[in-house]
Amino acid sequence: MKKSIMPFTVVGILFLLSFSTQAQSNDWTGKWNTTLLGNSLGELNITKSGDIYTGTFPNGKLDGKYENGNLTGTYRRTVNSFDRTGMGKMGLFTFIMHAGKKSFEGEYKPEGKDDWQPDNWNGTRPSSLYGNIIEEQAAKDELDKREQVLKDFANKDKPAPIKPWTGTWETDVLGKLKINQKNIANVLGKYRFQVNNKFTNGDITGKVTDSNRKEFEGHFKDSEGKSGQIKISYSYLVNATPGYDFSGVLIYDFTPEQKKMNIPLTKKVVSIKGHRVSSLLPNMVNYN
Repeated sequence: MKKSIMPFTVVGILFLLSFSTQAQSNDWTGKWNTTLLGNSLGELNITKSGDIYTGTFPNGKLDGKYENGNLTGTYRRTVNSFDRTGMGKMGLFTFIMHAGKKSFEGEYKPEGKDDWQPDNWNGTRPSSLYGNIIEEQAAKDELDKREQVLKDFANKDKPAPIKPWTGTWETDVLGKLKINQKNIANVLGKYRFQVNNKFTNGDITGKVTDSNRKEFEGHFKDSEGKSGQIKISYSYLVNATPGYDFSGVLIYDFTPEQKKMNIPLTKKVVSIKGHRVSSLLPNMVNYN
């Protein structure tokens, strides 16, 4: 009798995984307010037929498929003489859903371009004209819980998708942080923050310290003479988006005055968090 339990367990898991995948894939359907380079790109309406997604937006159309939680495919546009988007007539796209499933961040690569133009084709769910529908939200919350359990089971041995560190980040301690990851052994950073109408600038040099490229360690020094170590990694906090959020610590060096003190000292450690606002290579000449 015990031998018969395993087939039913496997069938049950496969059914639940199939149900979860279907529910996750349907999260992409509906209307989105989209922007490109901070400017409105109009409403994107996504529908699904079989495994194919079709989206329509002003002067354009896209076709895509659901892949590991993301939506990827091709787009086509009717371009006029006033077009300044840089998207061209057609190209490739990838949309990455945020944890709350109410917004996504996208990348696109126009036809004829060798590189992806990252991070700027973004979308958010429009607010309901009639407010929150309590029953619908309760059902969705319950479904989200089930999805998370199945997602953790299905992906327990899969590493999270990680993006290089290059880009612009908003942090809670160092203000705006710009990073250029030339390679895993050569990562440069610049930051600038304001306290009491006074700006402090700083520089960072460091390297990626693990094979998955999710951890970064370096040395910082600012215009006030403060220096130390920075250790950050892509965050596993609740609602953190892989490749778009980090957390870590700043470990400050002893000041010259502290070094002269003939007593045991403990280095100052400050927690730091950051969110990626762009994956474009930033201007590393200045701090702005």
